[in-house]
Amino acid sequence: VGYSSNVAMSSDTDTRVVAAYIYGSTATGTLNTSDNIVKYPALTRDTHGAYNSSTGQYTVPVPGWYQVNASYELQHASTAAGNEYYISIYTGTSGSTTRKAVAWEAQAVANVPTRRKMRISSRIYCNAGEVIEIRSSTGGTTPSFANVLGGSEFDVALASGPATIAASESVNLQYSLTSSAPTIGTSPTVLVYNEKVRDSHGSYNSSTGVFTAPRTCVYRITASMRSQSAVSSSSLDHAVYLAVRINGNINKYLSFFTYPVTSVSITPDLKGSVSVKLNAGDTVDIVSARDSGVGSFITSTSGTHSYMMIESVSDL
Repeated sequence: VGYSSNVAMSSDTDTRVVAAYIYGSTATGTLNTSDNIVKYPALTRDTHGAYNSSTGQYTVPVPGWYQVNASYELQHASTAAGNEYYISIYTGTSGSTTRKAVAWEAQAVANVPTRRKMRISSRIYCNAGEVIEIRSSTGGTTPSFANVLGGSEFDVALASGPATIAASESVNLQYSLTSSAPTIGTSPTVLVYNEKVRDSHGSYNSSTGVFTAPRTCVYRITASMRSQSAVSSSSLDHAVYLAVRINGNINKYLSFFTYPVTSVSITPDLKGSVSVKLNAGDTVDIVSARDSGVGSFITSTSGTHSYMMIESVSDL
């Protein structure tokens, strides 16, 4: 009896979770206008020992689609209008990698800001033995890595293998925030996404804003939030953040909105995606807060700007 083309025997593939997570340390590496490898020195978790902090390369142990999320902080002695800043994901054989995804920012006003957080998130197919690298290209004078706006982060998770190993139940949900908009203060405020778009297991409480994981696996969490109106900051580089809490503790920051100027009203708009491992029964909520220099504001009730999605991406 033959096997379906999308089914693999366990002897031909890896049924374990494949993931690495590095968070909270200051990144290192060469900073200039060329694409240079960013190195994350503080390894938090690595299921296969696949990340080399000396080279900044993650060696793919199993072929498949990988969710790659990365960030780092930069600061400069000075910047000029028109300076460009890039964060890229490179993959391929070691020594011969190519760019597969890129995110960038351009400097609008000289020296405003001199500090920024670069972020990228993408899903990329890799073959076993290939490497994944995060690379940086930056303008500005005397750039350096920093650890002020939440630290640097690099995480990799196998989202799906090249074949189906077993029929497993997908967990997926999407909700929008369309009423009872909270006011964002200086302490973490839970965002309650009240309007259901879909919820495969009824695992999200739209009254409390809490998701309870129905099974143990790796989940991808995406959330967004926007202010109803523009507000100003009294201090340069003060920020608003959007974060994921697990069991009541902030686990990962999804996004920062940092003010590049003072006393100018700007509309905070935040969005991000992360992959996290949850045990059955773990709770998740999305929270936001602002620095004291940023004016108080109410979140938008437009489902286009304020929504959250959670989906299972890899079994354990």
